[in-house]
Amino acid sequence: MFDAYGETNAHRVQNRIRRKVQAHTLLQFRRIARTLIKGPDSILVRRNTSDYNKLSDFQLVSRIALQSINRVSSWAIYQEEQNEPHEKVPGCVLRYVTWDAKADLESRSWESENSPRVTMVTRYIEDEPYCGSVMQSRLDLDAILIDGITLEPRPETNTVEWYGIEIYRLFERSYFELGWNSSMQNLRCEIALINLAKTIEETLHEHQLYTFSNIEALEMIYDSPSQEAMELLLNT
Repeated sequence: MFDAYGETNAHRVQNRIRRKVQAHTLLQFRRIARTLIKGPDSILVRRNTSDYNKLSDFQLVSRIALQSINRVSSWAIYQEEQNEPHEKVPGCVLRYVTWDAKADLESRSWESENSPRVTMVTRYIEDEPYCGSVMQSRLDLDAILIDGITLEPRPETNTVEWYGIEIYRLFERSYFELGWNSSMQNLRCEIALINLAKTIEETLHEHQLYTFSNIEALEMIYDSPSQEAMELLLNT
């Protein structure tokens, strides 16, 4: 059975979307996978039952996605919006998703009841040492984005393992969204992107190993998921 949540550190996880549609074609199958890779637009964090009296709305502020021949992966950061008059909930939510596209396409999974082979890890992280390392890596990337991104043709001698890269970054008064394929490059930005992705992944791994307490719940809010993904998310 498909696990629409993946690994979390919450006792209860809930997807919240509006209606159900069924789909089983290759195109629709890809849309389901893309919805899961992009992830929720925001996440309500319930550390304990008292948090149900707060908004605790952690908004998507950073997402990196890499497409390779065999798989698609994404790394995301969620932080709380300023919710006056409630006390700000500390920490961040980190999310790492990978889709084994090669296995799904080779087995023609869309022709059966199987869902995409997507692995997801989503964790609320309160500890400053964990969030701090991620935020520092993001600041390094922000400095590059603020300066502006210029792309140039990639030399044939400079090969990469991916064929497409996407970045989304929400700032306080604006947002940045850009993607390019492997025929183009900005090495400074690519190095910072990969570093942030690795930091998120390593932080999640360490938090899983060394943090044993769970929070009450995570409620994942999808503002406009693909229609094909709705039934899958609502029925798991």
